[in-house]
Amino acid sequence: MPEISYKKIETHLEELKNGSAQQLPPVYLIYGEEMLVGTACDRLLEFYVPAASKSLNYDPIDAAADSVHDIIERVNTFSLSPGIKVVAAKDSKIFYARQDKKQLLEKVKSAYDNNELRTAAGYFLNVLGHLNLSYDDVGASHRAQSLDLNADSAGSHAWMDDVITFCRENQLKIPVPQDDCSVLQAAVEKGFPKSNLLVITTEFVDKRRGLFKTIRQNGMVIDFSVPKGQRRADKMAQEVVLKETMTSMLKAVNKKIDQAAYPALYEMTGFDLRTFSNNLEKLIDYVGERDNI
Repeated sequence: MPEISYKKIETHLEELKNGSAQQLPPVYLIYGEEMLVGTACDRLLEFYVPAASKSLNYDPIDAAADSVHDIIERVNTFSLSPGIKVVAAKDSKIFYARQDKKQLLEKVKSAYDNNELRTAAGYFLNVLGHLNLSYDDVGASHRAQSLDLNADSAGSHAWMDDVITFCRENQLKIPVPQDDCSVLQAAVEKGFPKSNLLVITTEFVDKRRGLFKTIRQNGMVIDFSVPKGQRRADKMAQEVVLKETMTSMLKAVNKKIDQAAYPALYEMTGFDLRTFSNNLEKLIDYVGERDNI
């Protein structure tokens, strides 16, 4: 099966609905912009699992906390209810590797700043697991050396103490280093029960990995990535996504926005889709019953 862009997801579902698709994908890999990926995952769930069956046929997994063996076991377990069973491994880090440490640490800090300690802890545990480090290894006195941080900026990483304390107090275990990609790749190649479907969501993929190629060959890959660079082409792609999001949100509440308002809103947020959407939602609430922002 092919890799498709996010714009083709409704076409894909329509093909499944009318029977023109070749087969039901046993696994979906949805990657890219976090907010868009989450919306797509919800759309797939809505398509495959009726609301009345959701309690029995939908099994969400915190992929940052559960092992790949747990995920495989659950997708191979038959549902007690007829119909399609969807197992969703959300926010998976399976494609991350040692060289992605900086990116993961940035996500830890972002989640921490948003008071999402459990999410921050999940990212942090993945860093420690990939680097084969213990909590003691990243204590204040060893942190700079273990994580290859700038010693002069060690004080600015004091927030890690709060994350480590949260992990310890909740007895969160550091994952054992292993090649999860190979384990999951073998499971996908072997196949899952025909009525069971695995959905993996992630922000990052490595297209060179055998797992990615296996999912693309045996399942469906949906690309929600948006370039984050400063080139003109990158900026144009970012603007398309922001305007599509804005149009969708305004249409849902039957409102319009002045031509000059969008650039002002974009200037305040840059390309941060979640912040952009939150600010637009505040504007929608602010204008109340008025039709125009």
